[in-house]
Amino acid sequence: PLRTKPLFWRRQPIGKGAGTGADFAILDRQWKLLASIDSTDVELYDISIDPYERNDIEQKHPEVVGELVEKLEAWKATLPAHPDPKLFSKDRVN
Repeated sequence: PLRTKPLFWRRQPIGKGAGTGADFAILDRQWKLLASIDSTDVELYDISIDPYERNDIEQKHPEVVGELVEKLEAWKATLPAHPDPKLFSKDRVN
């Protein structure tokens, strides 16, 4: 079944050479968009037919990319500048 609301997440950088340069992602209907921090570098996947995300189809669906980037940017605008330290365990290693 398809989601009725988009799912957003941010990946914390893990260091150089850690795979994709994606910092943010949105999953909306069958589409998954991975985006750099400024959304200038994006990848688009139709996970209903490509669940392993092997075929970036960003060039074939610019209208979907535009729609998802717009939703992602709106979500990013709601995020706090810095997370509240009270949300982390005292045992957390930085």
